[in-house]
Amino acid sequence: TNALFRFFRPAGSPEEGPESVLVRVFGDQTDRIVDRRRDAAVFRLLSERGIGPHFYGSCADGRAEGYVENSRPLRPSEMGKPTIAPLIASAVACLHRTVIPGATGPEVAEVWSSLEHWMREVEAVAAEGTRLAEAVAKLARPTSNASDSAAAPTGVAHLRSEIAWLKERLTTPSTPSSARAMDSPSETKARIAAQAFANETVLCHNDLLSGNLLLVGDSKTPAGCAPSVAASAAASAKVEHDSEVERSEAGASLSPSVPPQAVTAGPGYRVQLLDFEYAGPNARAFEWANHFCERAGFDFDLEAGYPRALSDKAPFLERYVMDTRPALL
Repeated sequence: TNALFRFFRPAGSPEEGPESVLVRVFGDQTDRIVDRRRDAAVFRLLSERGIGPHFYGSCADGRAEGYVENSRPLRPSEMGKPTIAPLIASAVACLHRTVIPGATGPEVAEVWSSLEHWMREVEAVAAEGTRLAEAVAKLARPTSNASDSAAAPTGVAHLRSEIAWLKERLTTPSTPSSARAMDSPSETKARIAAQAFANETVLCHNDLLSGNLLLVGDSKTPAGCAPSVAASAAASAKVEHDSEVERSEAGASLSPSVPPQAVTAGPGYRVQLLDFEYAGPNARAFEWANHFCERAGFDFDLEAGYPRALSDKAPFLERYVMDTRPALL
């Protein structure tokens, strides 16, 4: 969706300024899938709050922004590493603390408007009677067992019914009556609190693939990312413990320079989010789930990359909660 160019200031230039800037040229007709007006507004907002790269200016076909020095994009295989996942979580938590006026309830989550948009496209294709329509019909077959399949809707109607079921499931608040039978009263209370937290609508990135995550060779917290006092206190002990483990594993502390291609990240590193063109209100859990799917890489190899075990998700989720709602831990 973009072509990126790095421009350097001439050597010996008397003018003050950064060593280089990044110029982003938007792809042809990408405004059909990206709301460029909102993209610009979100980027400027995050830049002003010290969360995103510096904003220099824009035009109809692109934007000039700050180049993040001493950095490189992560690889899919690195995103789940115990020393890197918490860095990603802190960056995501910082973004999610950004207040978006009017976006407070699950009904405004953009996953639903996006699904509706693509469903209209699917319905248009299905009505054409082409080979593509046949492919859509195959994808839309019910997955229920044989005894139920006769009564189940098929084709596009099946997809519609699945979306309706999913929306009701995810936007209906949990209650004690919906708790698991084996849960104690305290476990039921904790489960309901956790589910409510996960379903809160926040400003999500919505595209947390490896190429949009920069490993940066400095540990300076961006101006807009200072967590609450409570969160800082809760995280400090964990960070100190993790740092000792990382130093013992690596044999020495890491210097804040350009991250090498093979790195055990730790003290002296942070993650910077990039490319907010799909950013918008969604549930926290949608962001987590999308990010975990992106660990499967560009080939979407779920068997190799998706973190199925809770222990594989824990380094990310624990740091995220520490930075946002430590009382839940």
